[in-house]
Amino acid sequence: MGLIATPALPVVLEAFNAYFSGSLPHFFKFDSGALDGMSRWLASLLGVLLFTALAVFCIARESPVIVERLAAATAARLADDGYDWAEATVDGRAVAVSGTAPSEPDRDAALEAIRQVWGVRSVADRIEVRPPVFEFTAYRKGTGVVLAGSIPDERSRADIVTRAASLFGVGAVVDDLFVSSAVPDENWLPMARRGVDLLVQLDSGRVRLRNRDVVLSGVASSAQEQERIGAELLEELPIGYTSSLDIAIPDQVELSVADCAAAFETLMQRSEISFEVDSARLRPDSSPILNEVVSLVKRCPGAQIEVQGHTDSLGDAERNMDLSRQRALAVVAYVVGRGVDARRVRARGFGETEPIATNRTRRGRAMNRRIEFEVEPSR
Repeated sequence: MGLIATPALPVVLEAFNAYFSGSLPHFFKFDSGALDGMSRWLASLLGVLLFTALAVFCIARESPVIVERLAAATAARLADDGYDWAEATVDGRAVAVSGTAPSEPDRDAALEAIRQVWGVRSVADRIEVRPPVFEFTAYRKGTGVVLAGSIPDERSRADIVTRAASLFGVGAVVDDLFVSSAVPDENWLPMARRGVDLLVQLDSGRVRLRNRDVVLSGVASSAQEQERIGAELLEELPIGYTSSLDIAIPDQVELSVADCAAAFETLMQRSEISFEVDSARLRPDSSPILNEVVSLVKRCPGAQIEVQGHTDSLGDAERNMDLSRQRALAVVAYVVGRGVDARRVRARGFGETEPIATNRTRRGRAMNRRIEFEVEPSR
């Protein structure tokens, strides 16, 4: 019992010595005459049992002290070694370590540190490891380009630097890349290359690839270039990747009702407005496309915009109808809250009544959950 360094242990040892030396008080002793022939080995056995019971009693009294000392020791070890993200919970001499580790090596090191604490009998791993973030960024700087962020290996680094040099010119590429661990999948590096291809078509701008999310922003020379670049990005987007486009055009002109309708159709083909599950609450990653919606509505002063919500067929039809309308209202509220006249936009829910794909597959249901825009001349 390596942890019991308390006043209880001397008490137990003293009792043990006293029994076998015959110096215990009379009510703890066994009178051989009173045993009526009981063998001495039975008397010894009873003495051992008495000693064991006394030891267990003393240990039980000291158990809270043991836990308290062990908790202090494990907390101090984590703090001293710099694992401020970890927490140790002590139960007897068993310790459970929890928290979110920056990496798997950090998790393993924290567990090993706790195992080295004197008195720890077992260590339970309840640590989560933070998912790695792979981020590549390229941005225009004058007539050149800066490449920054992570790349899987030196060969890939050379490949993307060479590609950028062929587009922007030798000597116009600033290489701030660093080699990281393996990227999310085989589409990541081609998508980073594709981002550089699209960036050169902008007058100024930036492309960022963060895990499987692509953000392209900047200034295009015309509305036609803006739509073409957006369409190219959408066409090249691998399955499982998402994209956001924030490309401005200089001296934007007002759009006709027909051009406004076409622009909304293009916008919704390359991106989507998303909500929390079974909720009308907009997800934060919908902000870029919602800002594009705001910009587009402002460029269509002669148009009346109807925001239309649709759902899949899962669940109650009446509930789906209400959910679709609430989601359309959330989009209207976002647009109006950013300066659009409330009289120019209205909300309408269609529930599950107008599917554009089968509801028997997950992909089909995802397509049916959507927001659309109907553009009409102002009355």
